[in-house]
Amino acid sequence: ADALRLTSRLIHYKMKMPSDVSLVGYGNTELTLSGPLALTVIDCRYPEMAALAASLVFCNDCSKQTEQIVIEPELIIRGT
Repeated sequence: ADALRLTSRLIHYKMKMPSDVSLVGYGNTELTLSGPLALTVIDCRYPEMAALAASLVFCNDCSKQTEQIVIEPELIIRGT
């Protein structure tokens, strides 16, 4: 929400994104698409993380619960 408010202020002051200022948010939600410009974001892949966590909680094979799992974030370049 802060990044979207900042986007509106930058537009108000006639700053061009991304040529004058680049703005990146964290978390890829529907809100990031709702502003005057679609916000460039780092997608931390919450749905995938939640599904994996749930599968580990309900997993019958306890050996899987000790392995390290890394979910890499993804940069989604949009208008800002």
